[in-house]
Amino acid sequence: MRPPRKPRRRDAASLQPAGVFNLGDLVEVLPDEPGLRGAHFAAVVVGPSSKPRGYTIEYDALLESEGSDRKLRETVPARSLRPRPPPLRAPASGEAPAVHAAVDALLDDAWWLGVALGGADGAGKVKVCFPETREVMEFDAADVRPHLEWADGEWCSPDSMEIPRTMPYTKGMQIEVSKVEDDSVVAWLPAVVAKTIWKNNLLVEYTVSKSDGIALSEEIVDVKHVRPCPPQASAISFCINDEVEAFQGGGWWLGVITEVHPELKYTIKPAHLGVEVQMSQKLLRLRYDWVDGQWKQESQMLFVGHIKLEVDVTTLKLLFDL
Repeated sequence: MRPPRKPRRRDAASLQPAGVFNLGDLVEVLPDEPGLRGAHFAAVVVGPSSKPRGYTIEYDALLESEGSDRKLRETVPARSLRPRPPPLRAPASGEAPAVHAAVDALLDDAWWLGVALGGADGAGKVKVCFPETREVMEFDAADVRPHLEWADGEWCSPDSMEIPRTMPYTKGMQIEVSKVEDDSVVAWLPAVVAKTIWKNNLLVEYTVSKSDGIALSEEIVDVKHVRPCPPQASAISFCINDEVEAFQGGGWWLGVITEVHPELKYTIKPAHLGVEVQMSQKLLRLRYDWVDGQWKQESQMLFVGHIKLEVDVTTLKLLFDL
């Protein structure tokens, strides 16, 4: 597939869709709402908006309500619109996008931004991952297109655009990736950045223990699922109700101390389990939260050796270049 011409390199974080449209223009709507970010809905401009820099649009495929045959109309700001991308030639039989290429996949009447994982088993299929939701789906090749950005009045391939300067992670960096259950973080898994992928995505590698040895497992995730490795404290004795992270099964699991035992052993109530477990001090660490480039935790009473200290870690910062 022939890529669009490559203009001068740009910082992708600074790009905004052009916002001047005429009646009848074919456009795509890019909602800035939770659950819809990364979606591109086909529409047509049907009129100007009473609000400055806005337009009334009619969607191609969305209806006013279930069972209705009337197409949905909405007023949207100009910044949420872009022209429709130019049509590209159909891929040859069995041809798939390059691995880790930015693509759009057609799902539920919208084109969703994702990352190609290559051809799936069987001709004409493509696997696409969606780093924000961490889902992997299989699509017909005809329902996958190269992703293009509309910048300064022209179409740009992500290959011609730089990774945003706000990307805080680089190849080879040791990090931790969240494990989520029922929309809540229950653990942090040690990993290494194997590759940065446009725009805010990372290919990460986990070390997985198996019966026949150690293997690597890969995943592509949005940076919002990643944090640097937290600071470490040594020779700390914990107290009942301390929030901790316990190392088990290759990850640091969130939990609370419920009982203190001799010889630096503790009973932990993990956030993801209904049963308590007993663990030694060396497999525990204080819980920190990575918030706005800073490690944060409420003040706690800690024991270092036989000395009782009050440590305020709300201002503790990791030397981490953003």
